[in-house]
Amino acid sequence: MGAGIGRHFTQLDLMRFLYSEYWNWSGRFFPFYLQINLFSWGVEAVRVVQVFVLAVMVVSATAAARKGEPWHPVLLVPVVYLLALPEFVTTSGLYWFSASIAYVWGLALFGLATWRVARNGRLDWLATLLYALAALFHEQMAVAMPAFVLTYGVLQFLAQRSWEGAGLWLCRLCITIGAGALVIFAPGNFVRRAVSHYPHEGVVDTLLSNVQVMNQLILHPEGRLALLAWLAAGIVYGALLFTRHAKTTFVAAGLSVGTLLLALLAWQGLTLFFPALLLLFGVVLMLGVWWHRVPVAIAAAFFAAVASLVLLLLAPVVASRALLTFYCLMLIPLTYAGALVFRFSPLLMVVVLMAFAVPAANKAGAVYEGYAQNAPTHQLNGAKLLAAGMEAEVGRVPDQLVLYRLPNDRFAETMPYQRELVETWMRRYYQVPEGVNIEWQAPLDLRQ
Repeated sequence: MGAGIGRHFTQLDLMRFLYSEYWNWSGRFFPFYLQINLFSWGVEAVRVVQVFVLAVMVVSATAAARKGEPWHPVLLVPVVYLLALPEFVTTSGLYWFSASIAYVWGLALFGLATWRVARNGRLDWLATLLYALAALFHEQMAVAMPAFVLTYGVLQFLAQRSWEGAGLWLCRLCITIGAGALVIFAPGNFVRRAVSHYPHEGVVDTLLSNVQVMNQLILHPEGRLALLAWLAAGIVYGALLFTRHAKTTFVAAGLSVGTLLLALLAWQGLTLFFPALLLLFGVVLMLGVWWHRVPVAIAAAFFAAVASLVLLLLAPVVASRALLTFYCLMLIPLTYAGALVFRFSPLLMVVVLMAFAVPAANKAGAVYEGYAQNAPTHQLNGAKLLAAGMEAEVGRVPDQLVLYRLPNDRFAETMPYQRELVETWMRRYYQVPEGVNIEWQAPLDLRQ
């Protein structure tokens, strides 16, 4: 490989590497393939694709909420929601490209497939292919995509009061399950599990620990704006059911009991508040499908999001970025709630959006400022490492390399001075020999 650019490899070299990774480390061969090829073109290519992916997620969420029509003022709902996501999720997942390619890019395929399903009113082979490709990105998507196809089929049959076409649906379900199985049951996953050290060995201890960690992350102060958006969407769906006059008493009683349950759980310390909220949300959506008030694809997207969390319960550890899949899969149900509000009163949607947009914009501004503060240091360090690698390539190996710590470590994933393994990766990428001593000095104020 050439210094710092990693462009000198063939596709055969890459296939050999991915084969080894699959058998010895991870089943994420598909995002690895995309990541390595894109980074060989330069980080600018990754940035362009990242912007495109986010745009597709926003537009497809709008289209799925409007039966295939993407251009509408409700487009602002997914935009504001993405800006409102907690920083501990976006900094470790969305804005760290290596994580984003695995955790986020498959969501664009999911959005496109759901857009097609919403427009056609059925699951076809092209949508199935997109769901299967999305399942190849990482383990949570490997579970969430079959969960979508499963719940979509079941709810569709229930809504139609008929099981006609069940055989074809089972074939499509098997395709998405097969794609997900390639990722989850990759031999490398079990090899990595055997050689890694995790805080809990037993299944019960892992389960209890993960429930606690997930609850703390979801209810973290940084995530309360997104949580408030889910609550607002739940109120919209509850109001939608309440408008079905024939069932008004039943719905009012059910929503009252559910709300009381949530209040009691919150009073008892919030431990089961979020699971109860998801349960109530799911029940309301299922009733909405049964009474033909909510499209099947909207409810199926919600259950796919929940499935992505269920897998985390069995994970060895729960990283904060792992919640990104759930947050983004919730885009479509939340956008549909916004479309319902707009249908009732465009002015009301504007008022609600403004209430969320102000704190969301403040949050996004703080994130931008943090990355802008670090950018000059990254550029300086990158130039120094690139030069050192090129010198080493021609035989002029420097004795020492002086690099600078970031002004704000909050807006970076893991820096080499924080973890030794990251420095090893950095040396390999820039082809800086082990004999070169790297000294990390105090941050510089490089912004004009």
